[in-house]
Amino acid sequence: MLSDKQKKIVEEKRKKIIELYVNQKKSIPDVAELIGISRSVVRYHLFKTNNLRSRIKGQQLSLYKAKNNKGNTKKRTEKQKQHIRKKRLEFSEMYAKGFRVNSMGYYEITKGKFKGKMFV
Repeated sequence: MLSDKQKKIVEEKRKKIIELYVNQKKSIPDVAELIGISRSVVRYHLFKTNNLRSRIKGQQLSLYKAKNNKGNTKKRTEKQKQHIRKKRLEFSEMYAKGFRVNSMGYYEITKGKFKGKMFV
């Protein structure tokens, strides 16, 4: 049996697990890593408190997070943006062929004054 002190520690961990998993919408691996315990212990506590998400809900949440993650949203100065544009233009001038074959088999001009026009 657990002593009162041990029960209190377990209860505190359980509250922290529920806070991270339910309120902050963290995944089981994330919660386990943050608290420093195994995933099976996290899952056990969630199961015992009836807070375990279904597989479908977990997948939906994961997809939602992926869609709303903006990734690296670095702020660039106008000078940096101009430099990037210049380098991209230089690269395209060096390597662009000036035409491509589209899915219908037609040639499409990709640079110059006839850009976007197609011919056979």
